[in-house]
Amino acid sequence: MSRSFFDVTIAAAIAGLLVVAAPTQAQTQSNLSEKLNKLMQGAKRTDTQGSPLGDLTKPYDEVLSQEIVAAPEKRRLNFKARASVYEMAREYDRAEADLNAAMKIDPADPADFVDRGYFYLRRGRYNDALQDFAAGARADPAGARYRYGAARVQATQQNYAAAIELYDQAIRLNPRDGVTYLSRAEANLHLKKFADAKADYDRAIRVGLRRPSDKFYGYVGRGFVNLLQDNYDAAAADFGSALDVEPYAVNAWMWRGFANERRGHSDAAISDFEHAYAVEPDNPLVMANLRRLRAHEPQTGQFPDFQIDEKKRLAEDMLPSAMPKRRPAM
Repeated sequence: MSRSFFDVTIAAAIAGLLVVAAPTQAQTQSNLSEKLNKLMQGAKRTDTQGSPLGDLTKPYDEVLSQEIVAAPEKRRLNFKARASVYEMAREYDRAEADLNAAMKIDPADPADFVDRGYFYLRRGRYNDALQDFAAGARADPAGARYRYGAARVQATQQNYAAAIELYDQAIRLNPRDGVTYLSRAEANLHLKKFADAKADYDRAIRVGLRRPSDKFYGYVGRGFVNLLQDNYDAAAADFGSALDVEPYAVNAWMWRGFANERRGHSDAAISDFEHAYAVEPDNPLVMANLRRLRAHEPQTGQFPDFQIDEKKRLAEDMLPSAMPKRRPAM
């Protein structure tokens, strides 16, 4: 199906632009050691379906089986790491038990509410997640990550106005975090507040986005707003920047192809769709538009619905909030 370019329904066309994220490294200064980060990344890369669960949890079981551990923080970190392994193995009750055990360790750490809150978010337990983020905010009033986490819960439930209010609070506490602007841009886009969305994409890119996936979605999102607002030169430039980050993004090639065609650059548009075809030769939208362009047939005012493939981002969200991630895996 296709829709009028000028009357396109935003909710369907931008579904793939959702930025449901855990806090960035600047927001999530949990006490994870570098060694633990490496262990967790190694666990993430392991195929839990092909390896005995005991092999994956063994490094943490050995530490947690000790009667006395000198540093309580070591137990806390190992509980969280083992919880991540259980979650990847879909042993959700065990994962929650370990997160609960980590929270009982003295001295208390408000960051524990972040980890469990995002676990609840990934499990679709939205009220529990909101309660944890609220508790964290009470324990650490200056922490932006709790407001941000609560905003993610609201955005996941499509309560975008409520999410924006929480993003506003997080930004007041930490105005130098680009991902918060990126996430607020997504909420504004859903509410068809194009000027506000554009301004937030600008801020996100200006403040800085560290991860390549964040940069990609920052440029793609801003390019999409420019495309909707008929700013075709700016849209083509933004999609080009996105493709510099992720050259196999078929939808970005198609979007830039439409922008180039709209600004009268037919050869560039054909080239864009040829690149998209090289990546996905069986994509019907790519094939149809490439045939049309080669036949010098004009656009008929139709703008196809398509979404960004988020499987890669979903794969990054299996670890708890101690590890940076994007979209919750429900």
